[in-house]
Amino acid sequence: MTSEQIHRLYWREPFQTFRMLLSDQRIIDVQNLDFITLSPDHRTITIYTAPEEAEVIDLAHVVSVKFREPDLID
Repeated sequence: MTSEQIHRLYWREPFQTFRMLLSDQRIIDVQNLDFITLSPDHRTITIYTAPEEAEVIDLAHVVSVKFREPDLID
């Protein structure tokens, strides 16, 4: 995934929840625009998964992104 693709997800109007599949088969849900940031070098993103937890993800390890319907959110 590229930083340009992340920007498109970030600025999509209205924001839509999405799920990221990583190369290690982990799945990360992004449920709010405030929970994701792009690093200044555009190589990593930080996703806040809980109030005191965050994951830094190398964009090279994002295999796919799928938008989620609001009624499918866990």
